[in-house]
Amino acid sequence: MCYQNVPTPMKFDLTFTEAPFTAFCDWYQLTQFQALMHQLDHDGGVSVCMKYTVRTKGANTARLKDALREAIDRFEDRHVLLPEELPFIRQVRYMKPVFIDNLRDLRLHPKDYVQITEKDGELNIVIEGGIQAILFEQPILAIISELWSQITFPSAADRLAASRRAVTQLDTEIDKIKRAAAANPEKAIRLTEAGTRRRFSLDHQREILLRMRDTIPDQLFGTSNIRFAKEMDLRLVGTQAHLFGMFFQQHGGTLATFPRRAMQAWVNEYRGDLGYMLPDVLTTKAWLRHVDLYFAKLFDGFRQDSGDPHVWSQLIIDHLNGLGIDPASKFAVYSDTLNVDSMLALWKRYEGNPWKTSYLIGTFLTNNVPGHKALSQVIKLSAVNGQSVAKISDEPIKATCENMEFIANLKKTFDIA
Repeated sequence: MCYQNVPTPMKFDLTFTEAPFTAFCDWYQLTQFQALMHQLDHDGGVSVCMKYTVRTKGANTARLKDALREAIDRFEDRHVLLPEELPFIRQVRYMKPVFIDNLRDLRLHPKDYVQITEKDGELNIVIEGGIQAILFEQPILAIISELWSQITFPSAADRLAASRRAVTQLDTEIDKIKRAAAANPEKAIRLTEAGTRRRFSLDHQREILLRMRDTIPDQLFGTSNIRFAKEMDLRLVGTQAHLFGMFFQQHGGTLATFPRRAMQAWVNEYRGDLGYMLPDVLTTKAWLRHVDLYFAKLFDGFRQDSGDPHVWSQLIIDHLNGLGIDPASKFAVYSDTLNVDSMLALWKRYEGNPWKTSYLIGTFLTNNVPGHKALSQVIKLSAVNGQSVAKISDEPIKATCENMEFIANLKKTFDIA
């Protein structure tokens, strides 16, 4: 009798999923969730569809499918906010008490929302349901990223050793920040850790944040991770993702008016707080055609998330000058695949000349581990109420839409080449 050798499936360690939901959630998810709950017309209901994309070629993420299913299902019936977390969230002045009460009572049901299959060797993930479905984006990405780390380092001891090497490696980057701050004491460095979705592991992200909090407290502006902000008494940082603007392509009015409706909804919700615009939902150039004097005065700044940061900066500066607004009155938030060197280069060029700046750094901080290649992956809004939506980024590779007819119509409507 002939026996074939069948590979034994890898045993993944899922104990990290025991952490509270807020350890898997960035702050911007709750701020945009609140705005969507309050500012959309909910008559007849609002449904969403989100889809997963892995950009790393040939990753073979399908081997994570069963572990991912088990991991995300561990969040079944779990509260979004724990009683101990409520006072921390309630102290944020722009979060509405009624919304916080709703979060207090809201439980997660991934079995009802999250479909996980495989296609051509890669994970095929679809998230469908009401607006609360958006809450599964970051936990899924964080879980996949941590499972991917276990592929590289199957043993807990090896993962711990790798994490320690990365933390030691980070000290070199921290020294760069310290030297730059000491040489230019008149120029503030505002660095936000934003690596939850693509972290090496939950424990590694915690260690990275602790190291920065203890060594560069004046330069660590805050973190996007809700649980770690609470644990470490750090500033919560986050406003909205592309999802917020994309929502209005298929809700509340005509396609041609969606940028203004999205901006107005944000202003209506936060009344001067969280005033940072994300223009590359539609390419920055096209979006700025809708940023008149009214919106330019109401928003405190702009976030750059794709394309050439210098081209983007000049585009915004020229637009503000054309409206008679001094760019010095605004903030620029740079967040596109930054590392410490690229952050400091932008800081030297733009901090105080002509505006204030801040920086969101994710993967480079939380998944820059020797001997490991971080997985490039995203989950993006695909449809609202069964109708396609799209993001047309300043960087073509970041564009998202499966419906070529819709994206052609979007480009034609906004005169995008």
